[in-house]
Amino acid sequence: MNHSEHYTEKLDIFIHLDEVNGQQYAYLSIRPNSRISDPDVPAVKDEILDKMKQMIADSRIVHGLPDESELKAHINRYLEGYRKQGGYRNYFTIPLASPTLPQKGDDSFLEELIDLELKPGKITNEKTGKIDFHDLGFSDKLVKKDSDIAILTHATAGVDGTTIYGDPIPAEPGKEVVKLAYDRKSVYAEELPEKNQTILKALITGFLYHDTDKGFFIDPDVLVSQVDFSTGNIAIKEFSQVATAIKVEGSNNILQDTVKPGFTLMAKEITVNGNVGRGAVLEGENIKISGIVDPGARIIGTHIAINKVVGAFIEGDDIQINSVIENATISGRLITVNTCITSTMTGTEVIIQEAMHAGTVTAGSFIYCHGVFGSGKSTLSIDPMALPAWRQQEKEIETEMKKLSARIDYFTPQLTKKLYLRSQLEKEITHLIQTIEQQKNTKLTDQQKAAIMQMIAHGRLDELRERLQISITAITVKRLKTYHDLAREIDELKNTATALAGDFTTLKQNLIELKLSYQRGLIIVNDAGSGESQIGFASFSRPPAAVSQTTLFTFHRKKQKITAQAAPFTWRPEEEQTTSLSPRALKIINRFAATEKT
Repeated sequence: MNHSEHYTEKLDIFIHLDEVNGQQYAYLSIRPNSRISDPDVPAVKDEILDKMKQMIADSRIVHGLPDESELKAHINRYLEGYRKQGGYRNYFTIPLASPTLPQKGDDSFLEELIDLELKPGKITNEKTGKIDFHDLGFSDKLVKKDSDIAILTHATAGVDGTTIYGDPIPAEPGKEVVKLAYDRKSVYAEELPEKNQTILKALITGFLYHDTDKGFFIDPDVLVSQVDFSTGNIAIKEFSQVATAIKVEGSNNILQDTVKPGFTLMAKEITVNGNVGRGAVLEGENIKISGIVDPGARIIGTHIAINKVVGAFIEGDDIQINSVIENATISGRLITVNTCITSTMTGTEVIIQEAMHAGTVTAGSFIYCHGVFGSGKSTLSIDPMALPAWRQQEKEIETEMKKLSARIDYFTPQLTKKLYLRSQLEKEITHLIQTIEQQKNTKLTDQQKAAIMQMIAHGRLDELRERLQISITAITVKRLKTYHDLAREIDELKNTATALAGDFTTLKQNLIELKLSYQRGLIIVNDAGSGESQIGFASFSRPPAAVSQTTLFTFHRKKQKITAQAAPFTWRPEEEQTTSLSPRALKIINRFAATEKT
């Protein structure tokens, strides 16, 4: 632009400031007394732009300014209005500069990763909307070691602002409004400086709680006064891998249920001081119940100790119960009860320490009953195959036998076929021996023929030709090599068939012994009392019309019959008992034998 020429007669531009909330904002205005001779001349825009730039430079404003294109756009709007209004217009004002306001820092906040609030129920079917009101989500509070519990994001410093003159505006920092409290014996903190966070993690496996004073803490045990709709189910499905315990304090009031009907408890250790209601389910490794287990309840565990079972289902490994009545079902390995009334018990060893009244006992190897009483009939029998574990073992053996039988059926035709091919090729060997005899003009002995057969079987044809100095045709060589390969394959098949047959025979014998294992059982009835008893071994039973006082019933393995011995008892394991018994059973047998001798 030629600055010697001016197209603006008068250009009255000024910058003024406005303060808002303590911060200055700049505006640029063109007064109405400004005069432009020809607003359509392009050079006018440059004159106005240069004037604006100079004023901005003089004002020392350096921050929040528009760029040159924005200034040109404002100038175009000004000139357009100037033309329309015939050279007259009001103040033309544009925002010139604004400060960058500071950003306040964020306050600290805590994100809880585990919901500790109990729910009104759990939806079990999304389609029907069915809700299990027994499940309030208590089990969701279980946390495993080193798992995240909560994340504390610390307060931030904020971001400083800038005035229009380039000076900093300090930001207000955030506040640490969250006080992180936790039990250092069960919870630990991990700092993440790069994320400005602290993560709370589980130091142990257990249930997570939050206390106003104590903060977050974990307890491997659950202690409640009772299990009802205030707690819901407490179920640790992987209890074998989690060392947790549930302790229900309850009460000794026999009229109240400590575990209310229909609720579920699952944990490694379960202790209930009181009763278990109808339809309740308890599952764990060690279960102790001081009260009554009501009808329809299910108790499943490894070691179980119960005061009284009424019509419930109990399944475990080592079960000890004071009294079992009213159609209860007990299933386990070692079962010990004081009294049994109209109930069913099935186990490897069953011991009734006081009395049996009209019940059924089936054991795999040993039954001891102190006395049989009442008007109903009691049945005591040795039948290992009545036990699920034995039936499973039988099923596994039979399945393995079927697999072996199928493999034998697969190899047998192959062996038969190869034996036939070998017999055909043996004719070629006979012809070769005849050829050797003709070429050598001699009669080979049986020993020489056997040596030749052995060399052929081992594939030593070149050695045979060299030693005997004979010629063998190519077709004969090919057939003899085939014979050699067949001999090797036949040996391998025979070895496989022999091994399979041996395995099959072993399994068959195991199955026979398994099915006849009842012969190694032992039943002791110490006192017949007033009751009628049926003594049996598997499908074979011989019910005495009356049971004499201190009569020992055993199954004599050699004689294959039940013997009722009134004479002093002598323990002969090689004849009457070869099954491995528990120390508990052996103690009873020895005590009984000592009583008989005296």
